[in-house]
Amino acid sequence: MFEIDQWAFSGIDGQISLHKWQKTIDLITGLFSAPSGYIVQATSKGYRVVIRSN
Repeated sequence: MFEIDQWAFSGIDGQISLHKWQKTIDLITGLFSAPSGYIVQATSKGYRVVIRSN
C-alpha cells in the first residue's frame, strides 16, 4: 500500500500503473464533459497534482 507521507510515483516500485491512472482520469473527465481533471495528493509536505487529464 501507499506510504501516507510520501509522494506517489516518486520511485519505480511496480505497484502503480501510471497508464491506468491516466486512462481513468481521462474517462472521468469525458464522462462529466469537464475541460480538465486532476488527481491531487496531499501530504504533510503539501499538495501535488499526481495525474491530470490529457
